[in-house]
Amino acid sequence: MEDVLAEIAGWSKGQPDWQRDALRRIFKGGEISPEDVDDLLDLCKAAHGLSGPRSAVPLSPDHIAIEGALGGSLVLGNGGS
Repeated sequence: MEDVLAEIAGWSKGQPDWQRDALRRIFKGGEISPEDVDDLLDLCKAAHGLSGPRSAVPLSPDHIAIEGALGGSLVLGNGGS
């Protein structure tokens, strides 16, 4: 079964850019601020021609920790032998 974060990233590709931007904000900060809501509203309006053009920053694999994304292992130790 695919990692849940990879599933979310894949699913988001079919969503409007303003929604993908909202997901990015949630993954980055854990919540949506009132300022984020205002900005996302403007992005949604722009997508439908109801305000000036705006560019969203959609969620990408770079914004979430997807298993295997780094391609290596991390080992923590105390430096002793």
